Amino acid sequence: MGRHKQYLGEIVDLFNTVWGGMSSAYWSWKHIDNPLWAQSEPELALCFENGRLVGANGFMPVVLRYNRQDIRAMQSCDTMVHPDYRGRHIFSRMLICAEHRLCDLGYVVLYGFPNDNSLPGFLHQGWQVVESVRQWGAATSVMALVRRVSREGGAARRPLPCSDGSSETESIRTDSRLTLRWHRVVPVCISDADKLLSTDRIELARWPGYLAWRLDGNPASSYRYLTATSGGELLGYMVLGLRPRGNAIVDHRVRQGDSATLRTLGVEARRWLGKNAVGLTRVWGSGPEVSQILGKSPRLHSGSLLYGRRVRPIPLMVRPLRASVPVAYLDPGVWSVTPLYADTF
Repeated sequence: MGRHKQYLGEIVDLFNTVWGGMSSAYWSWKHIDNPLWAQSEPELALCFENGRLVGANGFMPVVLRYNRQDIRAMQSCDTMVHPDYRGRHIFSRMLICAEHRLCDLGYVVLYGFPNDNSLPGFLHQGWQVVESVRQWGAATSVMALVRRVSREGGAARRPLPCSDGSSETESIRTDSRLTLRWHRVVPVCISDADKLLSTDRIELARWPGYLAWRLDGNPASSYRYLTATSGGELLGYMVLGLRPRGNAIVDHRVRQGDSATLRTLGVEARRWLGKNAVGLTRVWGSGPEVSQILGKSPRLHSGSLLYGRRVRPIPLMVRPLRASVPVAYLDPGVWSVTPLYADTF
């Protein structure tokens, strides 16, 4: 486990052999610069044969919150085994090693969103599929969507930048209750986001330093932040992830049961996306919540063509490392998951 910096070049080379598209800068941001590693060496499972790196499995630390209690958790991601060494149970052995090591370090729960290749290995090691996360989408600009799907192999048009270059790009007072503001960087008021988290759901703890790294520091994506306040109090927010390969509502929170604020955030997000020629936007979640965000026309994109490729439900897998883990962590429907929980948005 560990030794990122010593083997960084070999790790990136292995990733590009298996998956492609990795740079040293992006790997360093994702696996080394995380502020939750501030007091320890980043952990990574590595497998060597005769001095050659043939397998690796990355882990990203997070803090999960349930019933007002925080626990240390890890997301498993970036699993890779060299093609010449597959079929030798390398992934399973790396996972066993990582589980023992992370348990000794005080981590309580592991979770991940495996692809079809790694799913059997996780199941074999006792990980449980807690939920199949569904992806929904709606067109916010029909012409942009037509251009997108008809452009063979072309990159999507990125949304137009906000004109004034400031953190707060515009202010819109929708009624006597709410003020909506767009931001270029994680806004200061997001420090109140914890007040919006449900106590009876498993939530990702959101604190400004973590979000600044996770979102503002991401070298592969750009984001826009929409906040809803009243009298200076944060009532809700929404994070839009803007990428060449597709856009998503990366995160959103309102107070439990406040469907009016969520609907207002959704209307404004769709207006901004449509104005900036973003063709289709995805969101994770259940039907009623998604309808409030995307309007009356969301479509479930599980098994359907999205930007020319099939999108399946995403399995959320969990592995408790201690007997003291609340049983809720294995209950379907208790995880309040958004794309912010994953490593690729």
